[in-house]
Amino acid sequence: EVYFSFLGISNLSRGVMGGVFDQYPIQAGLGFGAAASVRIVRSQTAQIGIQKDAATEVVKKQLSVIVKNYNSSLDTYVNVAGEVQQAKKYHDSLTGRIRLGEKISALELMDGVKTLAEAETKMLALNAEVNLNLDRIKRLKFEGAYADMKDLPDENGE
Repeated sequence: EVYFSFLGISNLSRGVMGGVFDQYPIQAGLGFGAAASVRIVRSQTAQIGIQKDAATEVVKKQLSVIVKNYNSSLDTYVNVAGEVQQAKKYHDSLTGRIRLGEKISALELMDGVKTLAEAETKMLALNAEVNLNLDRIKRLKFEGAYADMKDLPDENGE
């Protein structure tokens, strides 16, 4: 609009109020303000380019952090699975001893139940964290349920 308004513009060409380009100054007729308006538009275009590059770098950093968290969670999975297995063995040994008629203190039995519950809770939390990080990766890469978002128009309207 700035580049092609050298003969003046109509007030109706600005569109509705609150438009994204309303901030750019455009002179209403012939004059010497066109060069300044063009410089302003060029600087705004450069600023938008810088913001785009910054947003791209932020997304790359987020993806890197999420992948590291995801890999860390996968490394932890073996240890947590071992904890769950050991807690189940301990709990099963306590219940087996009770079935055989051995006297078990209530504190020891509660400790076995508590240990098993904590280990299973840790496994559930780890599974939730892995799934959440996997979903974040898919969202940043536009995969899975987010694949349709790739088809949104880009800055050229394509």
